[in-house]
Amino acid sequence: MPILTTLDGIPVFSSIKETLKYAEERGLGRTYHFHRFSTGINTYRTGYMAGLSHKDALNLKLTPGTSYSVSSSIRGSGGSGRSRGGY
Repeated sequence: MPILTTLDGIPVFSSIKETLKYAEERGLGRTYHFHRFSTGINTYRTGYMAGLSHKDALNLKLTPGTSYSVSSSIRGSGGSGRSRGGY
């Protein structure tokens, strides 16, 4: 699962498909929201996080012994979230 970065210890994925799999594995159903990251002047990247909101994602309990690799050092400067479901 390509992970762009983490926010508050929760992985931010590059695709919705990966995010939904992660959400389902952790009991959040097929839900996600997104975060936009500044990657330079007038350049942005969107990443996806499990849960309907960032608050939902913070309530996740990571599976003991599970590790995640971060594929870049993109850091968000806040995030605008939008919920989706049913995918």
